[in-house]
Amino acid sequence: MNEMILVNEDNIDTINDRLEKIYESFSLDASNVDISIGDSKITIAFPDELDYIDYSIDDFLNYTEDISSISKVDDSTVRCSKFVQTIIDGAHPFIPNIGSLEKEVVENEKYNISIRSEPFLIGLIATKDGLFDDDYGIFPCSEYTVIELVYKESGSILERESEIGIIKEFLFYLSHKYSTPLQIGGFFDFERRSVYDDFADDIEQEESEDIEVKNISSQSLLRYSNLMDMYIEALSVVNDEIRFLYYYKIIEHCSPIVSKMKAYEQLNRKLDMIPFNNRDYRYLDSIFQLTREYDTSLRDSELAMTVLIECIDIVQLYEFLPDSLKKKLSKTYQYKNEAIKYDMELVKLNQIKQGISNILYATRNSIVHAKSNYTTTGDECNSNDLKILNTFISKLCYCLIAWNNRQPEMFRIK
Repeated sequence: MNEMILVNEDNIDTINDRLEKIYESFSLDASNVDISIGDSKITIAFPDELDYIDYSIDDFLNYTEDISSISKVDDSTVRCSKFVQTIIDGAHPFIPNIGSLEKEVVENEKYNISIRSEPFLIGLIATKDGLFDDDYGIFPCSEYTVIELVYKESGSILERESEIGIIKEFLFYLSHKYSTPLQIGGFFDFERRSVYDDFADDIEQEESEDIEVKNISSQSLLRYSNLMDMYIEALSVVNDEIRFLYYYKIIEHCSPIVSKMKAYEQLNRKLDMIPFNNRDYRYLDSIFQLTREYDTSLRDSELAMTVLIECIDIVQLYEFLPDSLKKKLSKTYQYKNEAIKYDMELVKLNQIKQGISNILYATRNSIVHAKSNYTTTGDECNSNDLKILNTFISKLCYCLIAWNNRQPEMFRIK
């Protein structure tokens, strides 16, 4: 554990000089707290805040080491020397599990990434640009939570596109782990701030004092793809029906790629045999059959079945289905309801996968066509169980994102 830095005779002049500089450069009022030898914190009086905000001496010295380099990259991000602070969508009081989130740290030889509340650099820019109004509850610092990317060496700074990818990988990891939708946000104005007002009273915060810091290897994060954005977007939806459709979109994006990979592999196996095989009508017919199977796999009714067959461990995933659907499947395909096992016959496992595919597709159609003359098939999930089915499909979609992460570049969804 690093030793706490205090104000001392060696650094007090530097601290006071830097305080004067930020007071002057960012239109801040000097706080009424004097800096004294032995202090462990610096107090900053951001305008319109309900209270002054404290920063450790170490953080203050690091943030202000090259404060003249501070710049607003875009509506979400401020950069200063080796520090990058990117705003997370949602204000600090509206992000559940904030105590746990702040203890998650990604580290490698080039950078660290973590979650920070009351971000110093964001506060300076918001103050300088006048992005605050206490009449509307828009505060320049305390309302924000950021992902903070800290480079260990100035020469290791990445291109902005790579930074965004790293940030989104971390947000996806946290969103999945804590079932909390975390996306890149932006500076508040009245319209953006008002979106969160209705939810303030429903959020229960977790205390962070005794939570151990969790260091995560950057290698353990999945590479960014737009499937992650779709997953987080689904998490952010409150309505169970709309959330289900958002998850189902991930299946619709992945399934054609899975079908193409399977068709290419099967075709290559046939082409491998050309030197040893006569190209008679049976051989040519088998290629036509591959084409027909590929076309069939692209039908809307087959999309879920394709990913269940090729990408998913259904034995592990099965337990998250609603009990009513497990009971229905066990009755239809004649097996014990409590679980399915790896030693089941492949034919039986594939029947169960087909049954689950039918449920997902029928439920999707019942939602999409609810206002038209939709005819039920009997496979639809009832509305009382849809929340549980969303847990199942969310885990299925996570598995698809992990599956996509392992694919070669030519097939991986970016």
